[in-house]
Amino acid sequence: MDLSIAELARQGGPVVFFSVLVQQLGVPVPAEPTLILAGSAVAWHPLLLGRPLGWALLAVFLVDSVWFAIGRRYGGRALRRVYRLSCSPDEWMRQTEGLFRRRGLKSVALIKFIPGLPMLAPLFAGTMKARYRSFLLYDLGAALVWASAAIGTGMIFHRQVGALLTALSRLGVPAAGAVLLGIAAVMIWNRRAFRRRAVD
Repeated sequence: MDLSIAELARQGGPVVFFSVLVQQLGVPVPAEPTLILAGSAVAWHPLLLGRPLGWALLAVFLVDSVWFAIGRRYGGRALRRVYRLSCSPDEWMRQTEGLFRRRGLKSVALIKFIPGLPMLAPLFAGTMKARYRSFLLYDLGAALVWASAAIGTGMIFHRQVGALLTALSRLGVPAAGAVLLGIAAVMIWNRRAFRRRAVD
């Protein structure tokens, strides 16, 4: 096992926390690669599985609680500002409102898996004056499934992830950074394409 992987298994919790925190704030930087990397690390130390999962859920809990409070306090104004970030704001708002009215808080779990607007579910739940405890049940449940899937992927493919890291280390820092930026750009583009298809 590579030393960096071993170190990540022991010390990578704050890295996972920061990555998920940034994504939940709405910055278009996917957290899944960090979770997959953390999964590949804990594949060698299964007893440490709770660390990245716990840090990821903590980040979701903190940020989504803030978004929920903003939605409850500012209502439609906050929603309209966030919807402007989407490719079709009016269509997104109609579809999300219809989904919420049909499914109630269950829609929070569904919206959570739409890439690109992670703050949408807590904002909408707050705007609709949902009960905070009920919202957390669905929100953290969806977050648990999402984080577990990414971490589990890393655990399953930990050898391939390790081989990729080894190859990147041989390229040197500038080249490895360029490759990682390219991967992130592709993921961001795919998220936006998925979001456009979801609206259509």
